[in-house]
Amino acid sequence: SYISSRPASVVVTDPGNVHHLFDAIAYNKGASLLRQLNMVMSFTDGCNKEDKSFQDGVKTYLKENKYSNSNQSQLYWALDKSFNSTGTSAPGLTVEQIMKTWTLQMNFPVVTVEQYDDDNLILSQRRFLIANENQGEGSQASPYGYQWYVPIKYKTFKEGNAEPAVSKLQWIRPNRHLVTPFSEDSIFVNWDGNGFYVTSYSMDLWKKLKADITDLKLSSREQQVLLYDTHLLVNAGYYPLSREIELLNMFAESTDYNVLSEVFRQIGLISGLIKLETESGLPATWKARWADEVVKNYEEAQKRTGNGYVDKLMKSLTMNLCLSYSDNSKTDIDCVSEAKRLWEAKKAETSDVDPDYQAAVYGYAAKVSPDEWDEVWKLYNVSTATAAQKKLLSMALAQTQDQATVKKYIGYCMDSNIIRKSNGLSIMGRYIATANSVSAKVSLDYMLEKWPEIYEYFKTLGLECPRYIKTVISQITSDKDLQRVKEKFEDPKSGYMNDAIEVDYKSAMDTARANIQWLKDNKSALSK
Repeated sequence: SYISSRPASVVVTDPGNVHHLFDAIAYNKGASLLRQLNMVMSFTDGCNKEDKSFQDGVKTYLKENKYSNSNQSQLYWALDKSFNSTGTSAPGLTVEQIMKTWTLQMNFPVVTVEQYDDDNLILSQRRFLIANENQGEGSQASPYGYQWYVPIKYKTFKEGNAEPAVSKLQWIRPNRHLVTPFSEDSIFVNWDGNGFYVTSYSMDLWKKLKADITDLKLSSREQQVLLYDTHLLVNAGYYPLSREIELLNMFAESTDYNVLSEVFRQIGLISGLIKLETESGLPATWKARWADEVVKNYEEAQKRTGNGYVDKLMKSLTMNLCLSYSDNSKTDIDCVSEAKRLWEAKKAETSDVDPDYQAAVYGYAAKVSPDEWDEVWKLYNVSTATAAQKKLLSMALAQTQDQATVKKYIGYCMDSNIIRKSNGLSIMGRYIATANSVSAKVSLDYMLEKWPEIYEYFKTLGLECPRYIKTVISQITSDKDLQRVKEKFEDPKSGYMNDAIEVDYKSAMDTARANIQWLKDNKSALSK
């Protein structure tokens, strides 16, 4: 959520700009807004009995517009035929009124929850921006003043009750607050994680939420939302890092695949932010902090007797994490010895690696030594390797932390006789640049030195060039590297910048500045 973002719905005046709009905002935010609208339309009769109003509205839309073109207004009209806001705190609302505040202005709100008096809470909204950005500076104007119709449903717990209670749907209207009765012990706002906003709790409500987190019986999605919101709020300076670490510790032993994935996604993001702080030993200390936990998770997952899809995912995830955070030179660690055994058997052609473990085992092998990397590379070049297998192997090969090998891999990506041109730049950006501190540094140096050649070679791939730049620059965590990029890309004579690249470049620079600010704000806290 940066000032360089864009609304979900924009007017296209140049056909050449259309392909830039098929991005995460269109697909991820668009899908999230539809999920939120589904929740809004399903609980608007003044009770908590879910109905099918959203589905009925979509059916009407499809029926009315079959075999023809349509626009947003026609969708809103069809949905409004099924929508009834009478039973909510904002009667008379229409789908169009609600959705325009979400699609015609960029970003999303943060909802602040505080005690209003002894019997009530007050919920308020403001525009959410990362890295304490000024709310107006450098930002495009919004027709709604960066205020939204925010749907609110929440869970509460009171000691003595067997189950948490779920509220009716209420609204925070633009430029208004919501005051709601509260006599319970704790509250979790954003029931089932349907709302497209982050929730910030006052310190007293946070302590109560943390104390009652088991009794609130948060669903898997709600746990993920709580983790994700906390991570964003730390990044934006609303919360201290200690809150995020508290939650990571609480959920690090989760047996839920999605929750555990989110926990270690965040741990990995922090690892990426501190990757260059090698002199202080911070990366090694942070990694060691989770070593025992990942070994325990791996051992517990291996005890699972089920053979279902989720069981396989959990076993694969925990092996990956165990190999990522434990010392791979210690073969007495179960996951390391198992990965070594599976890899040796694969090389000897005595058995194949189970598909569920291939990503972990091949990634482990690629890190062992340049010679072992070459062995993994041979698998990539097998003529019978499918596209899915090549993708998996591409990611595994990127795990090497040998600088010369990283450079060699990038060189392969720039040679269509070795790696198909259509795959080369995505491997360089999505896999190599994000794999570890060594590959991130090599990727940045290579991009700054060779960008004209990279662009000339891959320019026919459309979106891939801007995406590559965005990924590489987004790894930056130092002012020095940020300045290096600015000198190259913002020099009018350099030829580094064009219209196709500018949008992703600005977004990446926002991310890099946020990374740098995060490190300044939290480095000392991590060092303690």
